[in-house]
Amino acid sequence: MDEVEHLRLTDLNKSIYKKRKQTIERIFADAKEKHGMRWTKYRGLEKVATHTMLVFAAMNLKKLATWLWKGKEPLFFCSKFRKKSDKKTSQTQITSSRRLLSTV
Repeated sequence: MDEVEHLRLTDLNKSIYKKRKQTIERIFADAKEKHGMRWTKYRGLEKVATHTMLVFAAMNLKKLATWLWKGKEPLFFCSKFRKKSDKKTSQTQITSSRRLLSTV
């Protein structure tokens, strides 16, 4: 336990923990203030879980729309996936155009 406490107090981990206020904690604060997550409106674990998933899905869609509106890449993964799919699409287009030209 002392070793963990020592690691927590290093300069690197302190700087990482400071960023947590701006990222992780901000998400939960927005959910509580703007999306009615301070109290539950439903009874039963299944209904509450469904409502929570829908609220966070809506928050993610809002975040995605904001990123796209500002012209930013939403996620690194999406940009890599898009590049791979664009390469596949362009390779397919090249192959089909070669076939077309070979018949002419």
